[in-house]
Amino acid sequence: MSDDIFETMLVGETRYFRTKLVKNGPYVPVALWIKDGERDPQTKELISDQLYGATIAGEETQDYYEICRRARFWEKINKSEFEYLISVMDWAQQNDAADPLSAPRKAINLRGLPAPF
Repeated sequence: MSDDIFETMLVGETRYFRTKLVKNGPYVPVALWIKDGERDPQTKELISDQLYGATIAGEETQDYYEICRRARFWEKINKSEFEYLISVMDWAQQNDAADPLSAPRKAINLRGLPAPF
């Protein structure tokens, strides 16, 4: 990932990624976006700053430096995979406390998971 992840993004565009919040943790969804600032109605020049933001595992942040610090570990995904991760994470948090996605900031203990067969 480049040093400036916003370099080629357009205002209003959203990009999707997945990342792990901790070593041996589950993949969580990330959405990255730019919102345009207020513009002068006649000249269309920016009056206020553009907002850079990300939603990481359901938590929104607009801290540009925090986003850039974490972005080097992100893997690009498409929108449908992002929506799938969101729905699985929501389901796990509501229905299955043992699912790794119910606590994404906790490492997965592979020895503690039930056998798949």
